[in-house]
Amino acid sequence: MSASLASVVVVVAKQIISSISYSMLFTVHRVSNSLVVAVSAGSGRNDLVIGIDVSGSVQRRRLPRALRFIADIVDDLEISATKTRVAVVYYSDNAHLLFGFARFSSKEDIIYWILRTPYLGGRTNSAAALRLMVILGSSSAQVT
Repeated sequence: MSASLASVVVVVAKQIISSISYSMLFTVHRVSNSLVVAVSAGSGRNDLVIGIDVSGSVQRRRLPRALRFIADIVDDLEISATKTRVAVVYYSDNAHLLFGFARFSSKEDIIYWILRTPYLGGRTNSAAALRLMVILGSSSAQVT
């Protein structure tokens, strides 16, 4: 991804996140090839599920930049059990839960683990990722 395109994607992602309204129940936005964001709001808080493509369609050398981009978005959020909670799914052939909403309450811990998302290669199974994200987003499960 070129630097100018990456800047545009950052702006778009931040606009999506800043436009979250408490009346939203569940929406999915594909922000770039390596990031899917699902937002669920309820009880005065936002639940953000981030899906990270770690398949062969994302070159290994590009993954650290994508992870830094995601970390920068999280860094702009007000993370707490009552404001914004974050869960992360990563996917290639299958979808995997990196962590659920209840696992971390500090922004630093969330960013730490996002930056350590493993590269898997393989096929891009976005459908499996979206299924897991919908389960997380629609139930706002206390999955860790």
